[in-house]
Amino acid sequence: MSIEPDWTAPGQVSVAGDHRFADYGELHHGLMRGEPLVIHDVAADPRTASFMPALRPIDVAAFVDTPLRERGSTVALFFVHDRVPRTWTAQELEFMRVVADRVEVGVARLRAEERQRLLNHELSHRMKNLFSMVQVVVAQTLRGAADVDDAREVLSQRLIALGKAHDILLGGAAERAPLAAVVREGIGVLEGASERVRVADPEIEVGAKAALWLALMLHEMTTNAMKYGALSVPDGRVEMSWSIREGDDGPLLRLAWRERGGPPVRPPARKGFGTRLIERGLTGQVGGVLSLDYPPEGVTCVVEAPLRNFQDEG
Repeated sequence: MSIEPDWTAPGQVSVAGDHRFADYGELHHGLMRGEPLVIHDVAADPRTASFMPALRPIDVAAFVDTPLRERGSTVALFFVHDRVPRTWTAQELEFMRVVADRVEVGVARLRAEERQRLLNHELSHRMKNLFSMVQVVVAQTLRGAADVDDAREVLSQRLIALGKAHDILLGGAAERAPLAAVVREGIGVLEGASERVRVADPEIEVGAKAALWLALMLHEMTTNAMKYGALSVPDGRVEMSWSIREGDDGPLLRLAWRERGGPPVRPPARKGFGTRLIERGLTGQVGGVLSLDYPPEGVTCVVEAPLRNFQDEG
């Protein structure tokens, strides 16, 4: 236990500094359970009598330790002692308990205020990232739209995909989200798609930016698969998987999207929003390598990047 600079009566020895419970008696078990320790005479109490050589030099002849608790654990003590044996009265013990309770409340309030400041900072950071992404999505959607109604529908679906990913992030304590949850939400925005996409997933968490871009990428891949690819026919299927392998500079995360059972695939004549999103959005965010292929049996998209980049919380 560490005692900060303390108050002492004139002539009393200070006990400020670091101490070991075991040097002064059998004291700590009850305190760890939150029970106060009351010693009226250290020389007569069996818990401390054999430890007089350690107690006498610091003028401790009677003392009270009142535990301060936080989240069910003892984290500090309100410590009072006297240089002579003393019968601690009920009023004195109650006073010490009141002081300890007020300290507990004060500490809890300070911790709550600190958590609120951190939360506000985190939310502000996330919202800035989200708004910058929304600007990109709106600009790209309007640029490629044939008419206003088409743009409204496409933009709505894309923003819903972003919102779903953001909901997952808000549900976590840190600025990370389970990759499996991000994948399922990104796919599941389109009704009926999630039932036809097989997801194979080791447990991995990804950072906020990667999660948002990934959700948007998967929405685009799923939309295209439902319009033109494997999900446009009853028997078509998609397999979404990821794995980790060791690279030269650390673990690499490999994401793979494979379509099967759809109509024969032909490479597109020009790059659409989804392709640009993958190339500049997700891979740009994680510093990855992209492989987007169009074999006749189904579209295949593979992204590989350092795991630390996927998990970056910046």
